[in-house]
Amino acid sequence: MTFNQRRYLTLVPLAATFICAINFYFELRLFGNWDKAAFSISLAILVIYIIRFAPSIDALERFRKHRDAPPIIADILKRRGSPLYEQVAETDDIRRLPESIRRQIGDLLTVEMAEQGFDASCNPTSYGLELEELIDLCAWEAHSKGARNSK
Repeated sequence: MTFNQRRYLTLVPLAATFICAINFYFELRLFGNWDKAAFSISLAILVIYIIRFAPSIDALERFRKHRDAPPIIADILKRRGSPLYEQVAETDDIRRLPESIRRQIGDLLTVEMAEQGFDASCNPTSYGLELEELIDLCAWEAHSKGARNSK
């Protein structure tokens, strides 16, 4: 998800919450209408809930990538004749495999990227970018350990 999409998903609900709060004030103070004021507050709470969970859209995209990765990786490993093919084909999430196996898979994906992931002018192709994401997924635990150690 791009920065502009995240900003949009945050600013639009925030503006809607502000409008609901203004509506609440006017309904209650100027018109004395408690029913409409209560509805405005309920709507504002709902919008705040949406704001709070908007980043989970990004998490859903990451989950989709994690779910789709094993068949793609298994296909590459099978084509390369790797014995790791069967282990990858049996898992539903690469991150559940032992770190040593994920490192071996990452090494094989790196070789695949070096051989087929770049065009003639050494720029990554779309296949190369996909391989890069798969390599990052295999190194997930190492990245998360590094993030914890750097804090």
